[in-house]
Amino acid sequence: IVIMTIAGIGLIGVMSIKIVERSVILLKISQAEDTVGFVRASFNSAPDGSHPWGVRFSEALAKEARISNFRLTAPDGKPLVAAGVMPEGEGELIYDSGGVAAYMYGGGFFSGIGDYMRVSAVVPGAGRVEFVQGLAEVNEEMASVGRFLALYALIDSAVIIVFGVYFVSRSIVEPLRKLEESAKSIAGGKLFDRADIAVDNEVGSLAASFNSMAGRLEDEIKSLERVNLELITM
Repeated sequence: IVIMTIAGIGLIGVMSIKIVERSVILLKISQAEDTVGFVRASFNSAPDGSHPWGVRFSEALAKEARISNFRLTAPDGKPLVAAGVMPEGEGELIYDSGGVAAYMYGGGFFSGIGDYMRVSAVVPGAGRVEFVQGLAEVNEEMASVGRFLALYALIDSAVIIVFGVYFVSRSIVEPLRKLEESAKSIAGGKLFDRADIAVDNEVGSLAASFNSMAGRLEDEIKSLERVNLELITM
């Protein structure tokens, strides 16, 4: 009961955390797509690649999207606007649709969501925009969710184990103990003894068969005793 309960509750907890993590990642991707849409709309309303627009873009992006690490490059790869430091390496591709790709850095199945996410998107008429979204805040929230689920699993497991042990004790262990005591009593010469077990399960059926066998055994022994007594008196 303990092993099955802990395994079951643990599996449910892990799957719940993974579902929440997936939902959070999708939310962050949706926010990134909104940011990309803002960049595209801003670029379309300004002179193509002009430096004044780049300044306005930097200020607006930092203010509205709270992003400090970003880079805008022209179609030929020439930097137009850049701020902060972009991560090294490609990272793990977790999303690619509509000209928007998201890469995760760090994290894993057991280590949770990564440290940050890099978003790369095509900006028609300009080139490509890349920016980094930090996930420290999300990791803190997921840690709180994990602690809550762990507490819930602990309480739930304790309740299931207590009631499970009580149920098994009442329906299996205690009847088997009574059956064992009756068997020892009959073996000790108390042929009239029977197992007083009233449970509607396999143990109850076994007890009924045992009592029936004990009854037939008592009748046979008494019959043999009568025959023996008759032979002695002849």
